[in-house]
Amino acid sequence: MKRFARRIRLEMRPRIKYPYRLLEDIVVRNTRITNYYVNTPQIKLAYNGDLTIRKGYTWDGATGAIDTIDFMLASLVHDALYQLMRRALLPINQRKRADNLLITIAQANGMTSLRAVFVYIAVRLFGRQFALSKGNHHEKTQCTDTHTTAHRLQHPSDKNRLHASRNGTRQTCHKNGTDRNR
Repeated sequence: MKRFARRIRLEMRPRIKYPYRLLEDIVVRNTRITNYYVNTPQIKLAYNGDLTIRKGYTWDGATGAIDTIDFMLASLVHDALYQLMRRALLPINQRKRADNLLITIAQANGMTSLRAVFVYIAVRLFGRQFALSKGNHHEKTQCTDTHTTAHRLQHPSDKNRLHASRNGTRQTCHKNGTDRNR
């Protein structure tokens, strides 16, 4: 658990929807969400489970809970993973791993076990609505914008991988063999 224990540099901007802004890149190693590759302007999830959240990322802290120092890194990582699920770049079946990671990071940063139990129950009961987007399904092919690449890889030789990228005016979406020109 010590690997998750750290403080983050952030800026607080009161009275706006996402009051916290990250002032440095954060890398969380071994999130246990593996075999997915997502790279957006703000978030990168590598195949090995390493998560990078880039400087400038904004989030709302602990939704429905009190923001405390022991919860800031955990809420940052959790919100970033839920954002990937909302955008259908990470399947919803990874939600439980994201929720477990929330608690692991929070406890590593000093959250009491009792509070961690309450937080875990709350995210399991009410968090799904924040991870879902219209059409967010595990097997859905996702084509992404110019600045985003994402794909799922079960095994390096898997021919049914999900891959989305945009190169010039040609957008390809592998999974069901579709290829679209735009």
